[in-house]
Amino acid sequence: MKRKPVVFLSSVFRDLKQHRDRIYRIITEEFGWECNAYESHSEEYVGSTEKACLNKVEACDLFIGVFWKHSGSVIPHDNVYITEMEYYRARNLRKPMRMYVVNAGPEDADADLEYFIKSMMEPDNGLCIEFCKDFHELITKLKKGLDYFGDCWEKGDVAHWVPSFLIDKILKDRGFLIENSELYRLPRRAQVMAGPVDMRHFRRKVELMRSDYERSEFQRAGEIGSELLLDFLNAGISFEKKELLPLWTDFLRMWAGTCTWLNILNVPYGGVWAARILRETYQAQEHWASFHDSASLLSHVHYVQACSTKDESLFMGVRPTRRKRFQDERRAIISIQAGLEEKRQQLLRKALDYDKMFVTRSKPKYLYLYRAYIYQVMGDYEQAISDFERMIYYYQESSDDFSYINTLADFGGTKVLRAINDKVSKSTKSKLIKDGLRSLQKAHERVQMYSAPQWLPYRLIIEKEYAKGLLLSGDKETAGSLLAGLYQTAVIEGLSQQAGSIGILLDKSRDLLP
Repeated sequence: MKRKPVVFLSSVFRDLKQHRDRIYRIITEEFGWECNAYESHSEEYVGSTEKACLNKVEACDLFIGVFWKHSGSVIPHDNVYITEMEYYRARNLRKPMRMYVVNAGPEDADADLEYFIKSMMEPDNGLCIEFCKDFHELITKLKKGLDYFGDCWEKGDVAHWVPSFLIDKILKDRGFLIENSELYRLPRRAQVMAGPVDMRHFRRKVELMRSDYERSEFQRAGEIGSELLLDFLNAGISFEKKELLPLWTDFLRMWAGTCTWLNILNVPYGGVWAARILRETYQAQEHWASFHDSASLLSHVHYVQACSTKDESLFMGVRPTRRKRFQDERRAIISIQAGLEEKRQQLLRKALDYDKMFVTRSKPKYLYLYRAYIYQVMGDYEQAISDFERMIYYYQESSDDFSYINTLADFGGTKVLRAINDKVSKSTKSKLIKDGLRSLQKAHERVQMYSAPQWLPYRLIIEKEYAKGLLLSGDKETAGSLLAGLYQTAVIEGLSQQAGSIGILLDKSRDLLP
């Protein structure tokens, strides 16, 4: 005789006690299944509530979550709600899930719950989540869902509401990597093909990538990383292949950092598209995500994607140069990203949503730096300037001098951007440019003390920001002279991606000269 399915019921007790009782009776009496609900099996939840709940989630066949107004109780040392912890564990184990969200009205739902629901919606909207106008509709949808799950159970099928990871989507789109191999530094011989997993091969490649990544050779790290990404996808990296997960996690951290830095350096690189799989760094592990890390990293990933959909298009008017490879890549990326302005804005809004998730539970000072970059890309220069200014004061009091210099340069550059792009009075525009250039000049002078080789890539970034400010303010000759020197330094030191990035601005400065 086939055993009966076990359902885990996750929700807060506050405001939902009577509804939990009804759902429990429907599952156990009408369907005759077993339901793990704390109030009905409290004797089994001995010891740590956290551990007991996770054990019950792992033992279930179907995970049901109900959300209305509140997020429930917080686990203090992790600053995460128990209901969220249960969700993460069920998701990481790929349990069939059905999440029911009952409309509470904007004035009733707490902010933490609102942003958490948004984070659930992104990968699985319409797959694992049902939205209900009231509890009557919830019960109707619940019974329909249980009927469907029961049919699948009897037939031995898997219910279609199994949570998806972004890796699932990328696995389906492996062909995109091959078709656009020039954007990912993939070798021409690269193929989509499955084969046996050679752990020595993966360990060696990860170490090679780490060597270049730690020396800030991001272009070479990107070339190795692109091959590794395809290798992992061909190997069918998944939660079940536990031996690959530690290497996958190490790779993803470096891959996301590589894509981010190449984006910052204005080097056209299609890998930014795949930087979103940074989320797998946490989702592919057995344990549920650290809330703070997830919120801040998700915010950053959306920000990086948004940058890529805009920054590359800024160079459409740059005339062809001897750096033909960069020109070809820019055109290819622009064609892929054509018409993505609305998508860019959506990504930025999502970045701010995750930013809000982060700030509602704790208020670390460095949060304002994340937010400043988001607002800068959105074009809200006034708010970005305000956040950069907060960070300048923060770093002045810390021992992180290089972060202070970097933030000072961003602060000055954003002031110049506001003067150029916002509708302000002539006097305000003049003051913004003057103040912005003063900050950039200060950063330019102070960064000279970082002459050691390991600081060179970062020093070039700040110098380039200074040159960009000069260029935008109209001082093309000074900008061009500075950029020419920076370009030569990057070439001599073998920093090819820096040279290409600086070369773009150098060409622009020459185009603008009379």
